[in-house]
Amino acid sequence: MKNRFSSCVKAALALLLALTLGAAGARAQVVNVTASLDDPQIAVGQTTTLRVFAQIRTEDQATTDRIFSWYVDLLNGVTATATADYAALTRTASDQEPATSASGATSGANRTGIHDTFLDRPDAGRLQPVELFAVPVTALAAGQVEFQVRAGTGLDLTDFLVVPADGGATPLTGGDYTAAKVTLTVMAPTVTLAIAPAAVDQFTLSFTPLAGHDHTVQANPDPTNAAGWTDLPGAPHNSGSVNVTNDGGNRFYRIRATPSG
Repeated sequence: MKNRFSSCVKAALALLLALTLGAAGARAQVVNVTASLDDPQIAVGQTTTLRVFAQIRTEDQATTDRIFSWYVDLLNGVTATATADYAALTRTASDQEPATSASGATSGANRTGIHDTFLDRPDAGRLQPVELFAVPVTALAAGQVEFQVRAGTGLDLTDFLVVPADGGATPLTGGDYTAAKVTLTVMAPTVTLAIAPAAVDQFTLSFTPLAGHDHTVQANPDPTNAAGWTDLPGAPHNSGSVNVTNDGGNRFYRIRATPSG
């Protein structure tokens, strides 16, 4: 209990120091901030994870102890293309002490004021990048969207506080956000129809439905005639399976997927 109490007190003091630290003795941009996507190219309806990392720059690693606290915003460039699920944002590598951390606040498509500490993680962000947070991102429409990280706003905090290795009273501060942006490419959804015998004079058309879409299987005796496509009975066919009776004529089939709602 005593050690945990001491940790909380030290973390609170660290953030207080970040609040009151002046320019004197501070060195700008001591931390390099980067962003990545588990999968930078997904289809409409799919989800990937955006991750943000931080590491003390090479020239300061030998004289520093760890990243002690951090405070950033996440910006979503094109809301119609993809959305971030801020309710599912995680800070698993950080301390997550309620008094000295928060997952931020939603401002339009952005998330501001995300902050935490690394008191319980020795060497955090010194020799290896440490994850600040991760958030799921879901594709909504074909196109590209850029996510960007910047110094936190909304609270009177310093974006990064780095503790000197010698225990000195003056911490190093500041983040370099040059590489703290990433582009997600969203591809148009694709659905493939499969055909298999079902019964006498019948066959089954099947496909894997897209999440968040309505699906309609259509038939046409002449695919060169754009006006000849007609919906099969029972549309929308969101079960992913349609039984068709063979009437003896040649017909071509396709599937239309449109966003539901």
